[in-house]
Amino acid sequence: MTKMLLLRPEVSGGFGPNTIVRKPNPEHLEGTYQQVENLEYVFEGWLGDELITSHPVFIVTQSLAEALLNSNLSGFRLDDVFVYKSEQFDDFHPDIILPKFSRLVLLGRIKIENDECYHSWSETDMNQSLEGELVVSRKAYNVIQSHS
Repeated sequence: MTKMLLLRPEVSGGFGPNTIVRKPNPEHLEGTYQQVENLEYVFEGWLGDELITSHPVFIVTQSLAEALLNSNLSGFRLDDVFVYKSEQFDDFHPDIILPKFSRLVLLGRIKIENDECYHSWSETDMNQSLEGELVVSRKAYNVIQSHS
């Protein structure tokens, strides 16, 4: 069985006011999370990580996005995201210039139990758990880790 890894990326901010959040379908029983459209990400701080989250979405730097695209990994696509620094972040760190980011949309699905047992896996390299977490194959982890 392929080893899958549950990742918990840096949280550097949250949704901007123009982000559209759709509530889960009430007919879904377990593991439903919000559907996010038109993602706008406001940075409150940034430690320099190339993979960022604000539950249940993920964004990646242009450098990591290119590495992912060139890696032949399955289970994701990249979309546009509008990012900017909060007023407080800009006041305290005016010298930090954010790189270009892309939204990492996870197409694979997986169910995780106890942070390590999994089933109902779509057999892709990049997956979103029913709780909205990022779960990746060793191959995907190696690509991400090379950009940390």
